[in-house]
Amino acid sequence: MTSFEALLRGVVRPSPLPGRERYRRAIATGLVSLAGRGVGILVVLASVPLTLPYLGAERYGAWMTLSSIQTMASFSDLGIGNGLINAVAEADGRSDHVALTRAVSSAFAMLLGVAAVLGIVLAVAFPFIPWAAVTNVQDGMSGEVTRTAAVVGFTFVVGLPLGVVQRVQMGRQQGFIASAWAIAGSVLGLAGMALAVSAKATLPWVAFGAAVGPLLASLANTILTLVKSGTVRPRISAVDLGTAHLLFRLGGLFFVLQLASAVAYSADNVVVAQVIGAQAVPQYAVPMKLFGFISVLVGLAVTPLWPAYAEAIASGDAWWVKGALRRSLAATCIFSTLLATTLLIVGRPVIHLWAGSMISAPTGLLVGCAAWAVLGSAGSTCAMFMNGARVVRVQVIASVAMAVTNLLLSVWLASKIGIAGIVWGTVISYAVFVAIPYAVILPRIVDDICSAHPRPVAEGA
Repeated sequence: MTSFEALLRGVVRPSPLPGRERYRRAIATGLVSLAGRGVGILVVLASVPLTLPYLGAERYGAWMTLSSIQTMASFSDLGIGNGLINAVAEADGRSDHVALTRAVSSAFAMLLGVAAVLGIVLAVAFPFIPWAAVTNVQDGMSGEVTRTAAVVGFTFVVGLPLGVVQRVQMGRQQGFIASAWAIAGSVLGLAGMALAVSAKATLPWVAFGAAVGPLLASLANTILTLVKSGTVRPRISAVDLGTAHLLFRLGGLFFVLQLASAVAYSADNVVVAQVIGAQAVPQYAVPMKLFGFISVLVGLAVTPLWPAYAEAIASGDAWWVKGALRRSLAATCIFSTLLATTLLIVGRPVIHLWAGSMISAPTGLLVGCAAWAVLGSAGSTCAMFMNGARVVRVQVIASVAMAVTNLLLSVWLASKIGIAGIVWGTVISYAVFVAIPYAVILPRIVDDICSAHPRPVAEGA
């Protein structure tokens, strides 16, 4: 019997959290995350005029390309971090402190091993990778870009095991703590960039200044959390092979999902660099960053519901799940549509004020960005429910189909209609392979969960 089947058959324990408490924690996490993202937005707004004129279009484009590759590499934790969120939330839903400690200890040990292996692989392969060709820059910038790639790779590997505490906080519906530390990291990152620019530093030091602040904040969060909390403190004796196997099995699905999502959603800058040229990357990246704020804001609001769904299903409160999904999806669609329409109207002057005359956004690109913001926001809301319900295989199939189609279609459309074709490749492939299938499948999943628990929980329902 799979875990999801067990939950549907009622093999659960009473919930320690009433519905109102789940909403309270989700709102607290969302508000602090919103504040953190607000700081992050201000950092991005400040960083573009700070770094783009200083570095120039080609160096800035190379940096953004390497950052996109780093984002695509986020799957290298093998999905263990996302699997840990479910394990922690479900252990809380069953009030099982032993399972909680085993999950945290096993995940931490696994991610330390992954980071060590990844570091060795990168160290061996790094000299043989033509970084100038990857970023499509002039040969004279090869050494500078190579050193920047080393900075990006190093900070990524170090940050892998530090993500465990953040995942635990998310799983316990305490994401507001992680978000508070993220605020500190964003401020430190901006300070690092400003310091590097004021010192007339080269691109590698600018990249290091941007990355070291968030890394230090994550380290501080990890140390303080592990010192204060006993149940989430990793112990060698609590590392359990059975738990590790379960995390790896669920994480494997999340791994494929992350890989497909990375290719589908983060490869655009690489496509621009290869098909059109590195100098065109800012022309695409800046408008996408502007409209990307919509998806970011929606993600901040709905991500706290992921562990809330998992905990509610594990404790049998299925009717709370149905109501939360319905309300969050309606709010997401209304909010994203209104904000995307507003940005579509004021997009050009905002971009000109933000990034200067170096960026000119064609109408087709802006309309595509707006459509993608609405579709992606609705999809993220649905994905949080499916993550909490452990319905991951459906997402994997849809995302893989979308990723392959998106990559091929974006390259083809870019060669036919220019830079706007890349975002439209994303919109079309997402609508066909994700949005439409989700609209058909989700109601059935919700009905299955509710039919297993026909009587709603009175308290906080």
